[in-house]
Amino acid sequence: MNKTVQLGVAVGMLLAFSSAEGATVVYDFSGVLAQPVDGSSSFSGQFFYDSNLPSSLLTQHWSTPSDTYANYDSGLQNQGNATADTSMGITVTVGGHTFPVANATTDSNLTIDTTPSSSFFSIGLSHTGTQISQYLGLGISLVNNKNQVFINANPPSDLQLGDFQGGSLDLKIGEATQIVGFLTDLNRVQPAKVPEPASLAVFALLGVGLAFGKSRIAGSTGNRTSPRTQLDR
Repeated sequence: MNKTVQLGVAVGMLLAFSSAEGATVVYDFSGVLAQPVDGSSSFSGQFFYDSNLPSSLLTQHWSTPSDTYANYDSGLQNQGNATADTSMGITVTVGGHTFPVANATTDSNLTIDTTPSSSFFSIGLSHTGTQISQYLGLGISLVNNKNQVFINANPPSDLQLGDFQGGSLDLKIGEATQIVGFLTDLNRVQPAKVPEPASLAVFALLGVGLAFGKSRIAGSTGNRTSPRTQLDR
């Protein structure tokens, strides 16, 4: 097979199948606090999750015509080991303090609940120390009580704050401190948006077609007589 054709086929296959792989989805978020913390009235942070979370992390899941629900818990993966969550996680900075602290042992969870007339998404974590004062609970929630945003309970590949009626921050530290905030911005930073699978397939076919076309033209050039040569005869 001609090298040009081989390249076209390889590129086509790569484009066609690369979208099938799971990818880590990362979002930056920011918002305003209900009450100032250490002189600051705003918060910011980042959360991430694998867009193809394994079913082994499911703690609850059901699907009926009226309600589809899924809860993923990284604790099933970590099994109490002091390892960082790699499948999902969240951090937030409030009043100059970042939670959770670096290398903290956390249990992260992601929940999706959708009905024909509503959708709910949340991602959060908890950290329990040896004392109640060391407890940390952190979560971001997105709610739409009027329209369906998700058609299933799979981890969404693209969240848009405008699709929800609102988003909120809930941060609990120890036994008494609870911080509440409201999201004003949510932006996906990884991975960059790519064409839908159907579009990728079209591009793949075009790439292969162009490669074959170029190969045919190159192979037949030596057998053709140019128009100028014909006129000179």
